[in-house]
Amino acid sequence: MTANGANIAKVTSGTTAPSNMQTELKVLYKLLLDLIYGGGSTYGQDYEDPLCDEDGEHPGGGSYSGGSNLGRSDSSFESETEDMKSAIDALLDRHSTIKGSIASNTNLSYNSTFTNVITEIGTYKDVIKRRITEISNRIGYLNSKDVAGGGYNQSISGLTIAAAGSGYTAGTLTASGGSGSDFAGTFSITADGCPTSIHSDASTCNADTSSSSHSGGGANWVTTGPITTVSITDVGTGYTSTPTINIVGGGSGTSGSITATVSSITKSLDGTATYQGFEGYSFNGGNGYANTVYSHANFLGGKKINLLGKVLKAIVGVQAMYDSITTKRSEYYEYNQAS
Repeated sequence: MTANGANIAKVTSGTTAPSNMQTELKVLYKLLLDLIYGGGSTYGQDYEDPLCDEDGEHPGGGSYSGGSNLGRSDSSFESETEDMKSAIDALLDRHSTIKGSIASNTNLSYNSTFTNVITEIGTYKDVIKRRITEISNRIGYLNSKDVAGGGYNQSISGLTIAAAGSGYTAGTLTASGGSGSDFAGTFSITADGCPTSIHSDASTCNADTSSSSHSGGGANWVTTGPITTVSITDVGTGYTSTPTINIVGGGSGTSGSITATVSSITKSLDGTATYQGFEGYSFNGGNGYANTVYSHANFLGGKKINLLGKVLKAIVGVQAMYDSITTKRSEYYEYNQAS
């Protein structure tokens, strides 16, 4: 929480994060304060899209139900943002109350509060990705240029260890099939350690030459083991069906199996660089809010240009009239001179 373990008071108004908060946590907390207390003129506090229904769901966005859609709608994003801050606030309170028990790791109420923050951070990370895609779909895309960096687009949103296997070292994950690309992930293991579980550290175990399943040579401690955690480093894109997750590296491990969950959230893009025009949620006879903004700007610009065209035409007309008068006067002058 802090570099020196000091107490930190939670913030209930304003956008200034505690000065003694740990750097990375302070960045997140500051952003949450901006979103919740930042004011309508700066960060759109409590903003509700007038084109959405009372729950902040866009008519062109399809279904917003279920946990896989958390954060897409205006009201859901607001709720998830407040949940994230509440989880951190609860940890700050708990940290101050039972700080003395942290070192021995004996207070389960602190542990559960801390675990809730870690879980909420993972959930909120997915919420942000969904929100990026949702807002981008509402605004729209021009000529298939994807500006929604970091959002979901038929991406792999979760991994599950179907079978932990055995004998693995840490390695990487790839995906094949499903029509998508660019997924990347990693996995870690928990070493089996002592073959008979009588030693808790490698040096003691390797030094034992007399116990069952122990021999000389310093190789008793088993450094391989089952897969225990998986993580996504790149969610990939364009997965129309569930791909196969491949375990890469991992030494001579066997029998491990990882399954993927594909997000149904899709960016409203044609997917080809040759598409010309606006794409996004259907709106006002076009696609995306930007299409209407562009159309109105083009319309108003056209009227302005047309007005300037008329002015130019009038100027040319005046110039022609002046030239005509000048010519006639010259002719009249020459006629009088001849007379």
